[in-house]
Amino acid sequence: MPKTHGSTGSVRLEGLRWFARAAEAGSLTAAARRAHVAQSTVSRALARLERTLGVELAARSGRTFRLTPAGRALLPHARRVLADLERFERAAVETKGATAGRVTLRL
Repeated sequence: MPKTHGSTGSVRLEGLRWFARAAEAGSLTAAARRAHVAQSTVSRALARLERTLGVELAARSGRTFRLTPAGRALLPHARRVLADLERFERAAVETKGATAGRVTLRL
């Protein structure tokens, strides 16, 4: 992977999700199998994330998948972002039924 300085675009949540899933599963293939998608889908998303960040997150060769030092350092951050997103989505669902506006009670 070519070395770059700084971001070359916006980080996609899809890439963060696949990065975390692959790290948890221990391989791109296992992550893909668990999600019932092609391994190439996971591989492309991870490669795109690495290009965007300008850093290699995992060493891959043949059947070997190993987080790099950068991958190990960034994984907790990715997990936090994903957990925050889940909380955000739950809060949004909860607000759908909330009544907006002013309520006046007359007794």
